[in-house]
Parts: sequence; C-alpha cells; structure tokens
Amino acid sequence: WFVLILWVELGRVFGHPVSKQEATMVYLLSGSAVFIQNLLVYRVFFRDSPIVRFFGIADEIPSWWVPPAETGIGTIRTIFHEAWVVPIMLHVIDQVFWAMAFWAMAILGRKLFMEVEQLPFPIEQMNARAIITLTEARKEEDLHILYASGTLGFIYGFVLYAYPFVMQAWTGKSLSIIPIPWMDFSSQLTTIAPGAILGVATDLMPIAAALILPVNVIVGIVIGSFAIYFIGNWISVNYSIYLAPWWSPGMSMSLAIQRSTMFFWASIIIGIGLGAGLGPVLRNLPVLLRSSESRGGRKLPETFSLKMWVLVPMVVSYAVSIALYMVLAPEFPLLYTVPFLVGFPILMALTDGRMLGTTGVTYQAQVNNVYRLFIWSTGYSKADIWFVPWPWLTGIGPQLSNLKVCELTDTSARSMIKAYWIFLPVAMIFGLIFVQIFWSMAPVPSARYPGASMIWPINVTYESLWMKGRQLGLFRFDWLLISIAIGIGLHLVLDFARSPISFIAIAAGTVTYPPYAVTYLIGFIIRVVFWRIVGKDFFESKSQLVAAGIMLGEVIAVAAGVAIALVVTSVWVLPF
Repeated sequence: WFVLILWVELGRVFGHPVSKQEATMVYLLSGSAVFIQNLLVYRVFFRDSPIVRFFGIADEIPSWWVPPAETGIGTIRTIFHEAWVVPIMLHVIDQVFWAMAFWAMAILGRKLFMEVEQLPFPIEQMNARAIITLTEARKEEDLHILYASGTLGFIYGFVLYAYPFVMQAWTGKSLSIIPIPWMDFSSQLTTIAPGAILGVATDLMPIAAALILPVNVIVGIVIGSFAIYFIGNWISVNYSIYLAPWWSPGMSMSLAIQRSTMFFWASIIIGIGLGAGLGPVLRNLPVLLRSSESRGGRKLPETFSLKMWVLVPMVVSYAVSIALYMVLAPEFPLLYTVPFLVGFPILMALTDGRMLGTTGVTYQAQVNNVYRLFIWSTGYSKADIWFVPWPWLTGIGPQLSNLKVCELTDTSARSMIKAYWIFLPVAMIFGLIFVQIFWSMAPVPSARYPGASMIWPINVTYESLWMKGRQLGLFRFDWLLISIAIGIGLHLVLDFARSPISFIAIAAGTVTYPPYAVTYLIGFIIRVVFWRIVGKDFFESKSQLVAAGIMLGEVIAVAAGVAIALVVTSVWVLPF
C-alpha cells in the first residue's frame, strides 16, 4: 500500500495519472516482493542456537541447507560465499516450483470459487475498492472518508508500531506503549477456567475486517474460536483430556496455544478444516463437474486452459519435489508417502480457497502441522527430511486473492501472472542484496532487529520439538478421520437447515486465536454504533472505504517507523 500510494500520487503530480489496472499491478507485485531470502539468515541462527544443540540436531543439519559452522559464515555475516551456492540453488528451486504449483492451484480455485460458486471474497472487495478510489475520478465524499479513517489508522499505527521501532533503534530498549500483538488475560482465568485462552489483539486489521465481513461470518468465527481455545481448552485441562499434559498455571497465551495444539487439538482442527472444505465439494460435485454455466455460474473475462495452466505445472512441480526427496533424503519411505504428498495439497487448496472466499481467513497456519504430523506417522527418525524443500506447505490464499483483485479492477490476470514471473528473479536478486546489507549492519537477531529477537527463538523451539521431541500417539489418525466426518456432517446439517451461520465460518474460527476473535467482536460493535449514527445503509455502502483507510493508515505508519529505525540504526553502527 505504501508503494501504491507513492506511485499514484507521483503520477498525479507529474500529469500522468496511474490507471486502476496499473495500480493493481503495482500493488500485487510489490506485495509479491517479500524478501523470503531472510530465511537464509534464519538458517544460520537455527544452526547455532543452543536449543538446537540441546536437542542434538546441530550435527545432523545437512550442508545443502546451511553452510557448516566451520565456514565462519555466522561470524563474517555474508551470503556471498561459496558455501552458500548449494543452499541458495535449492532455495531458488524451491521458490520457483512453489510459485508454479500455487499459481496452478489458484487458477483451479478461480474456476471453482469465483466462476462456479461465486464466493464473495470480502477482503479482496475492500482492497479493490481502495485501489479504485485512489485512481479513478475521485468523489470528494469517498476521499474524505478514506483519508479520515486513514488518519486514525496512522495515528494508532504510529503509537502501536512506529514509536517502539524508533525508540528501540535509538535507545536499544523496548518502549512499547501498547502490547504487541495482544493483551493477554488468560492468567486471570487460572482459578475460574484453567487452560482457557482470552485476550484482545491490538492490531487494527481485525477491526477493519469486521467492518466489511458478513455478520454471520463474524459470529461463526467467534463460535469456532471460543469453542476450541476457551471452552475446549478448559474442558481439556479440567477433565485431563489430552494426549500429554500441556498446561501449567501462569502459562503465556502463545505457549498455551502452541502446546494445546500439539498435545490435543492438531488432529481435530485439521480434520474439521478438511471436512469444511470437502463438505461443499461433495454436496455440489455434480455442479462443479459441469460447466460454469450451471447453477447460475458465470464466465469470467479471461479463461485459462486447465490442462496447460493447471495440470502441466502441477505435474512438473510434483516431479521436481519428489526428485528432491529422492536425492536429499534417500532413506525416507517415499513410496509409502506419495499418495499423501499428491492428495494433501489438493485438499488443503480446496479448504484454503473456500475459507478465503467466504470469510477472508485462510487455513495456512495449520498446513505445516499436517505435514509434520505426517512425517511423525512414518516413524522416520533422521533429521534430513525436515530440511527438504517441499513447495506445498502453504495454502493458495495469496495467489487466489491476487486473481480476485484483478477481476474486481478489470486487470488482466494473465498479464499479472506473466509480470510475476518476470519480476520473480529481480525480487530474488534484490532480496539477497538487501538482506546482505541489513545483516552487515548488525547481527540478526539483535537489539537492532527486535522482531527476530522475539520470534526466531520461539520458531527454533517449536521446530526442534517437532524434529526430536516426538511423543508417541500425538498423530491420531482416528481423530483426524472422525473430525473430517464430523465436519462434513455438520456442514450438510447446517446447509439443509439453511442456517445463517455456515460451517466454513466456524471452521475458520478454529484457526483464529481468541484475541483476534474478540477484536472481531469489537469491530462489529463499532460497526453497530456507526449504524446508529449515520444509518445502516449509508455506512454499509462506505464500509469498504473505512476499512481500507484504517488499513492504509496503519501500514503507512509501520513503513515510516521501520524506515526511520533503519536510518537511526545505520547511523549508530557506522564506524564514523
């Protein structure tokens, strides 16, 4: 959004207004330039972590994933070293075939969820409305609403994010005014409801989403979230229902979420999500197999050959991924696992796409856990399998979202995909350059990079537990199958009963932590207040602008805070 606004306003100043199609390309491609290359620096931190040594993993980390410690990479802090050649080559292969696989699945999702079922995609509606408002002939009223809500988002975002960034860089001390990412009230429930999780997310994004999501979706998300993490956790602890004890008094919310998921909920949540994704497919299978003209389906402006754009890329990406398994982890029982590796991504893509189109929430957070649980179920004990690149470990949400924004802004999806592939090598090269610059300025993590200091040790602990902290029985295949059956059954019951609350919304709630569910409720209350003040019809017609403004303001504050912090950091660490 920061890049988009910059180019739109520069174009207006120099007499060359940016069209909505050009703005869409800028918005989508700048969002695709997330520098995943920082994962290379994370690998060095992972290799040298005391936690990894404690679990006995350090000596088993393959050199094709990260250079060995004796190369001194961690001391000289450089990516441009011969020891990085193989890890970077594998990383590039991973990124290329990851993109190929997910664009293929996203095009299939476009056919199913945008053309045949015509799902609403509420978040994408908001994004497209913001792009159109910024670029088209501007209505004064719309601009006033966008900029007023953007000002509020900027002020709050500055207090929440930018001020701590700058002060951390300036003083080396954390001086947060508002807790990030949430206020944790779980410890207050220890005597009343042990194990229950409760908090309030401090980011404005859930509030912005609650202004535009259908009311029944918000209700379903809240029901699903509290059923799992509040009521379900309390029952789990109170009646000792779990695969291994996971709760202790005073436990932080993040640790409680991690441990309750690992020791009780993982198989159930995964099964519910798969059931929610499969239920509508089974019910509407005859419709989905017929042309898009069935059941009121519509033809989109552009069509894609499913054979060339979906089948061929999927087969190629599967073949390359399986070859990597054979070469990098030759002792892994691949023949036994191929059916899972082939079928699982398709099921997750159906689930992820339907959740995004209906609720704006995706299932990505649980995909890695499914894969990890599956590796556990094979009984394979060597560490090499955990480092093999596999391009199917996230859902299709980002790519499907891009395709929907293209449709809403009359932008050629085919041109956007082609531009993505042209842009990908540029993003990779500049990603390496910028990561090298940042890493040269200061170690990562360090006081100069507080985000990595907070998050990376948690990630290392979590991944080490998966690799070496195996507990027999944690992967409950019977629970998974029962949960899938329950999910399909509940979907059919609610569908036949014409319930206003869809089961897909409830399933989305199972992967939405309570702080965010509570903030959704706060956003809905704000929405009702505005209904009373300005009228329901008027507010609903402008709610996408209000939500977009809040989002724009907050991300601009974050961008400004990070930029200032980097300048301050660079001044302090230079020798002169």
